[in-house]
Amino acid sequence: MKKMFLICVTLMFSSSVMAITCEEANGFIMKGNNGVEYCVSNNYMNWWTAIGWCQIIGKTMIQYPKDCSCAGEGCPKGVPCPNFAGMDKTLRIWTSTAIKETEAIDIETSGAGVIRMWPRTGQHNAVCY
Repeated sequence: MKKMFLICVTLMFSSSVMAITCEEANGFIMKGNNGVEYCVSNNYMNWWTAIGWCQIIGKTMIQYPKDCSCAGEGCPKGVPCPNFAGMDKTLRIWTSTAIKETEAIDIETSGAGVIRMWPRTGQHNAVCY
């Protein structure tokens, strides 16, 4: 969290903004079942911080249902979010899709790619592309 704060402050006062990598922002690369590489935060954060974290690294937070779609051999069938279902690492990830004034959609990456509404103050991983 401290590193993320320092990155934000540096970018705010920098005269020329330089792009930083996913790893430099304390994240890692995860490949979706659709073959797209996503940047995932190592830290848990609330929904607003997750959107900001993606913006800091010049990326966009995933959207529901758009980024759940998946076609091809590696895509599970009959699950709510096939693109992120059955991942090796179990994560709860934010989407930029807001529901009501206080909730947003999150996805569980293990098993069936469960989708649910969650209070935006909850702590999940950010996922960007």
